[in-house]
Amino acid sequence: MNARLFAVNLAAVLALIAVGSAARAGAQKYTLAAIPNAAGLSGTCNPYAVNDRGQTVGSFAVFGGELPFLYDPSAGTRILPGFAVNGGADGKALSINHAGEVVGVMEFLGGIYNIGFIWDSVNGTRQIDQIGDSNGVTAASLGWSIDFAWQINTQGDILVHSAANGIGLWRMTTVGGVSTVSVQPVPYSLDNGQVGWGTRLNDNGMVLFPGVTITGTFGTRSFAGVWNSSTDVIASVGPDGGVGIALNNNGWPFQVAGWADYPPMVWFSGNTSNLFISIPGRTSYPTGVNDQGQAVGSSDGLATIWDNSSQTYIGNLVGSVPHAKVWSLTSANAISNPPSAKLASGFIVGVGTFNGVQNAWIATPK
Repeated sequence: MNARLFAVNLAAVLALIAVGSAARAGAQKYTLAAIPNAAGLSGTCNPYAVNDRGQTVGSFAVFGGELPFLYDPSAGTRILPGFAVNGGADGKALSINHAGEVVGVMEFLGGIYNIGFIWDSVNGTRQIDQIGDSNGVTAASLGWSIDFAWQINTQGDILVHSAANGIGLWRMTTVGGVSTVSVQPVPYSLDNGQVGWGTRLNDNGMVLFPGVTITGTFGTRSFAGVWNSSTDVIASVGPDGGVGIALNNNGWPFQVAGWADYPPMVWFSGNTSNLFISIPGRTSYPTGVNDQGQAVGSSDGLATIWDNSSQTYIGNLVGSVPHAKVWSLTSANAISNPPSAKLASGFIVGVGTFNGVQNAWIATPK
């Protein structure tokens, strides 16, 4: 499949896309809590994603490997079934959607052999390329042996990777009670040799690549790229040389947050408008963006939220929380959409230290 490639006009007006009320995350306060360890385990966990119910997934570092965890505010932290570093697979949980479906990677022999998995509360842990449709067709029977599952959206579409075929969009569609499995190839470029890391999928079937290279009349240029699965078009977004990090469902229909080293900046792009926030002398990286246009990440080693061109350290938004002074929030890894219309922001998860000991945390809007 050959994607048509075109460059989006980068508007001169530096304006963030209008995505909601002006009273947003800057005024939002949060309750801060540690993400607890799973029962019987000690170690550190790294949260990768959070949904609008506060359910968080990531990897839990234990001696000899990593285990995928699911944290639920009402049920605590659990290791997903089917994983054990001694005599079994270890791995990472990389994405969770509103329904609580989790995808990620099973790792064998220290990551030499990988399998993409999906977990849900009804079916448990399953190998994605072995899930059959009404006719028994699987991704594997279509030639897609899936070794990574990067992200799952609201519809249950999964962004996957195959060593033989590259990146693909796995779908199970059901019409008249008959289900059909398909895998749509996704055009991509390499990101520092790691295929898939940094790619993102939204609910509109758009896929973000950290960077694509375009060669044309004005020479070779590098931008973040967004691929539309419906039209098979890749659009370049953001500043020249910028890296795209996070993708939401708004705008074109998307909004991208990213960063650039020269000059140092955090940028937001969507439709035909861009916002470039120059940050001289600072090292700032966004890691996630929600449908309110709020991005989170780190700046100067502190967990940060960017909202409507403002930058706020998340630690300043939880100052009234008991024991907040013993926390140091170093990075925010993901932000969800608001859990209700009454709230201006969503759940935020990240890493930091509590009394000098590394800990994962979740900030709940209040």
